[in-house]
Amino acid sequence: MVKKLFLITIFLSSLLILRGQELNKKTAHSDKVTAIIFNQDGSRALSSSFDNTIKLWDTKTCNQLLAIQDSNKIAMSLAFSKDNSSFACGFWDKTILIYDVGTNKIKTKLDNHNSIVRQVVYGNQGKYLYSCSEDGIISIWNVLDYSLFYTLYASDRILSMAISKNEDKLVAGLMGGKIDIWDLNTRKKHTYTAHSSNVLTVAISPFSDEFISSGSDGLIKVWDLNTGNNKGSIPYHKSSVLQLKYLNNENSFISISWDRKMVVFNSKTREVLKVLNTNNLQLECFDISLDDKYILVGSREKIIIKIDIKENKIIQELY
Repeated sequence: MVKKLFLITIFLSSLLILRGQELNKKTAHSDKVTAIIFNQDGSRALSSSFDNTIKLWDTKTCNQLLAIQDSNKIAMSLAFSKDNSSFACGFWDKTILIYDVGTNKIKTKLDNHNSIVRQVVYGNQGKYLYSCSEDGIISIWNVLDYSLFYTLYASDRILSMAISKNEDKLVAGLMGGKIDIWDLNTRKKHTYTAHSSNVLTVAISPFSDEFISSGSDGLIKVWDLNTGNNKGSIPYHKSSVLQLKYLNNENSFISISWDRKMVVFNSKTREVLKVLNTNNLQLECFDISLDDKYILVGSREKIIIKIDIKENKIIQELY
């Protein structure tokens, strides 16, 4: 009996030590990470969280350089301008704020949405900022003065979008499983049934007239950007796929899922090239450096990790 009580005491003490270590562990944020993005030269990164902060990081040292906090705002999407002089933040409260990187002060506030701003993206040519919202609206803003250039109306509430490299096509992933494809030259829209449930993510290939989609059904689907024809499915993940991104210089793309897996696929053969080590974190978002060397991954556990893609190992944590 005494031995049994002794073992129980040792066990409970171990749990308390582990709990103490968990509480004392440094994390990038105090709540789950909602977005993360590299700047154009890869020297800086932005992250946002449900803790109402936006943080700027030195990606070499992984040290925090700045924190912007607003108790009433949760940023859902982030984007650096092409000249790295500004960054855009899309918020839960329907607004978009543009910050000056040099002063970290708000340059302007953009209002054209009536629901959560799901994504903000600067076009490849640097002339326009694109934003989408669950209100079904896509807004295109002129970067020179951030005036509203024009508005597109989707077939349903929007959860994700992607713009082609030459900015002639835009794809939006919608609630209910549909996808809208716009020709931005004519502003004509075509709608396709893509998935059996919400389309959480879309990405357009920088190398071909192809795009990929995925969502709550866990399937990754490949599409012809010009015709909207389905070119096949990749039934790899066992849960919702939250984000897809093409590598910038290789014919590959990366997925993250609620099944805690981060996978690199060959975009031509659709074969798995590698499953990346993420320490079994519950992955929420990621971004790839322009040289395709590193990935930053944000997690539900409030942690941000930096991964060396070639070596397939975590090399640093941001905090």
